[in-house]
Amino acid sequence: MNLQQLLAGMQPENEKPTTDSSETVIISTVALIKMFKHASRGVPIEVMGLCVGRFIDQYTVYVSDVFAMPQVGQSDSVEATDDAYQTEMLQMLESVGIQEKAVGWFHSHPGYYCWLSGVDQNTQKSFEKLDPRCVAIVVDPVNSANGRLVIESFRLTGSGPGAGFGGGKALETRIVTGEQGFLRKKEATSILHGMGSQFYQMVIQFNKLGFENIMINKIQSKLWIDFVGGEPGKGTVKRLIECVKNKDYIGCDEEAQELVGTAIQSDVDQVIRMKVFG
Repeated sequence: MNLQQLLAGMQPENEKPTTDSSETVIISTVALIKMFKHASRGVPIEVMGLCVGRFIDQYTVYVSDVFAMPQVGQSDSVEATDDAYQTEMLQMLESVGIQEKAVGWFHSHPGYYCWLSGVDQNTQKSFEKLDPRCVAIVVDPVNSANGRLVIESFRLTGSGPGAGFGGGKALETRIVTGEQGFLRKKEATSILHGMGSQFYQMVIQFNKLGFENIMINKIQSKLWIDFVGGEPGKGTVKRLIECVKNKDYIGCDEEAQELVGTAIQSDVDQVIRMKVFG
């Protein structure tokens, strides 16, 4: 490679693109909780969803939110993304001012760790055709029950036409600037199913925004009722419903009661279980 090629950011045509082990996938707290919540409810069936966010720069993929998608799920595979549903959901998000786009997809492997099967790789190929930087996130809600989050992010290696970063062509100009992806512990199951040859794992970081910190700390505390009611938590559920109504969050007692019941039964115990964010 000569100086002109370096200055132009080009690779010689006879060189293959280098997988960038230093590229980082940043997942927001809200997206992480929603992924594991959706995956836990689907056990023992695999479930999937779409990751929404943005590509911050050449080395950072930010996942700000996720939503579930209807699909054909089995105990050991998940397939068939609903393109119409995906497009409609993105249009609805855009209508309320959310300009972020799809940056990949996630699915669960309940009980058998994180890797990409042949079906998963075909799904990832379809996403990488839309944008070669799209990622595939895999979560294992069963093995995460012991307090250690089992989650990985993958991308195809580009071992064939139309597959992997750069579509198998020498289009990528970045260089490997770190070894974090290589130094991370890899499960034997992942290596057996093609880790390093058909797909590679990426560095994952978790990010909490200011409002997410406030939300989680409030829900974890005993006075979580203050977060919804806005007053000292000495009243009853009836007073809480009245506070919610007065702030125009919802329109009637039944909806307020349902909101409180859902918060108590589902969201609170889910967040408290995941004290990794505390």
